Amino acid sequence: MPGDAFTVVQALLPGHRECFRTLSTGPSRVNIVLLLGEDLVLYRSLDGTPGLLEPRCCHRGTSLFFGRVEEDCIRCPYHGWAFSADGTCVDQPCEPARGVKEG
Repeated sequence: MPGDAFTVVQALLPGHRECFRTLSTGPSRVNIVLLLGEDLVLYRSLDGTPGLLEPRCCHRGTSLFFGRVEEDCIRCPYHGWAFSADGTCVDQPCEPARGVKEG
């Protein structure tokens, strides 16, 4: 999705003012929004970056709505995988080398 996810969703969902008020007043609150018939998780990371992601962790399908917002990502409550605002998995604490491929 091009551009700032927060701006795009705000334009597409003008009726969801409470969700956007929450995101604009502070980070770390996770919201579920329905966009074009699809549930998505909308949040703002601690560094202010908005994230719009699939609602379930790709590892075990746990809802990211219950995830913990950290510095620049949201962390799954089940195994702790962390996803950046663009959906990239940036940390896998239960995997060897935390999921980072070696050279």
